[in-house]
Amino acid sequence: MLAFLERKRLEREQQHSAHVKTKQLSSSSSAAPASTPILLQQALRPAAPSSKVSRTAAKRHPPARKSFDPLALLPAELILRILDLLPFASLVLCSGLTKAWRSFLRRHRDLWRHLPMIERRPGTLNNAAIKSLVSRAGSQLQSLHIRATGKSITSAGIRDCGIVAARHTQLTRLTVEAMSKLNREALTALLVPSLRSVSVPGTVVDDAAVATVLATCLRLEQLNLANCKLVTGSGFEPATASAVPYGDSPAGLACLDISGCISFTPQGIENLTRHPRIASTLTHLFAQHIQSLNNWCLLQLTDLGALHTLHLSHHPSFTSARLVQLFSTLRNLQSVSLPYCPAINDQVLQTLAQHSGPSLHSLAAEGSANISGLVWTQSLAQFTKLTNLQVAQCPGISTTTLETIPSTLSTLSVRGIDAITDRSLDALTLSAPNLHTLSVGQTRVTTGGLKRLMVLMPHLKVLDVSGCAHVSSAGLAELRAVAGRRGATRGGDELVVVFASFESGKSVRVTGF
Repeated sequence: MLAFLERKRLEREQQHSAHVKTKQLSSSSSAAPASTPILLQQALRPAAPSSKVSRTAAKRHPPARKSFDPLALLPAELILRILDLLPFASLVLCSGLTKAWRSFLRRHRDLWRHLPMIERRPGTLNNAAIKSLVSRAGSQLQSLHIRATGKSITSAGIRDCGIVAARHTQLTRLTVEAMSKLNREALTALLVPSLRSVSVPGTVVDDAAVATVLATCLRLEQLNLANCKLVTGSGFEPATASAVPYGDSPAGLACLDISGCISFTPQGIENLTRHPRIASTLTHLFAQHIQSLNNWCLLQLTDLGALHTLHLSHHPSFTSARLVQLFSTLRNLQSVSLPYCPAINDQVLQTLAQHSGPSLHSLAAEGSANISGLVWTQSLAQFTKLTNLQVAQCPGISTTTLETIPSTLSTLSVRGIDAITDRSLDALTLSAPNLHTLSVGQTRVTTGGLKRLMVLMPHLKVLDVSGCAHVSSAGLAELRAVAGRRGATRGGDELVVVFASFESGKSVRVTGF
């Protein structure tokens, strides 16, 4: 298309230049000598042709200019390809430019198969807009994302959208977030058997709605119920699993997020381990910030043998013996998060390294004060595939520990550890040269050590030095100079330095690396 438009532009420029040259030649040939009197010059001037007179009159009353639509000249296949590459917001703007664009977008419903309707400002999204866009997509709709914080969207409007969406057999992803008015009736109107992912965080859905989702969406693989305060877990009871009306068996749930469900009970955890579509297939469980998740729940989680990702929050009843039993049963874990848990000691970390060391990719154990430096050093050497390590405020971490971390590490946080000095940064440049994100805030590092780190780590993108008492505003200027020199020698990649000194207390973003 670009070549076609460029060729048309060159043709118009050639025609314009030829017209200008012809006009200059005619004016020079009819011009009289300078010595000729003014009256004779006017007499020798040729009469204006009738076409010129008509053009002069046309300038006084110009006709309506016809708009030139280059899109209409392109093949339909090329137009479809161009519009398919546009984001959703640009696609909506294109539908209002010309009649040709509008009719083309209405004919090709597959261009509207992904509808991310996110309300940027209150009042910009309403029930009529949702219903119109969903009906425009028709049977080609594959994913629907509604996010609205205002009062312009009601449960009745969502139900009307669901009536239209009930005919959509290709809908696989449904996300409705930040809507306090989404109740069970409105959610039920949006459900179709083809859904594989349902995400309703922060809504008022209850256990009956959860049971309806599991009974209707026979291909469901991901369910996000984060911050749904009415969910207690009774919707996961095995008795609520209805019979499958089709010949093939339903898919098993692989990912479940119940973080922030403050009403979730220990009985709900037991229901997860007994549900036929969850017990043997669940691989990712996010259950942070649930106050009722006690030590007995850890025993129930041992029945989820397929778990790869386990994110929990500390409970006062957690014991080291129960954690050892959990990590001995759940082998080949890939991501573990249990911050600020006093029950994590040397034996727990050694058990995790023994059974999940070769497979673990992410470990978040901030505030683990009962792990010695020797066990940290021995265990980290067994995590051969570790890419994310969050050990902020862990007193057992030292320079010796950082010398043994795996070279695969890309994200590291050692914030709030007094033993981290410039020598620790030098050890990181040798043991983890591929770091992308590093947080050394509230440590004893200095400006000189940070300058060496920025030079010796070419892949570093984010460096957090907020709260470092030995890095002042003058040191920030030196870091900015180092970042500028690196930007000149390495192609202008960006490095972000988060800095907050005790003098100013301001966060500064340094770029230009």
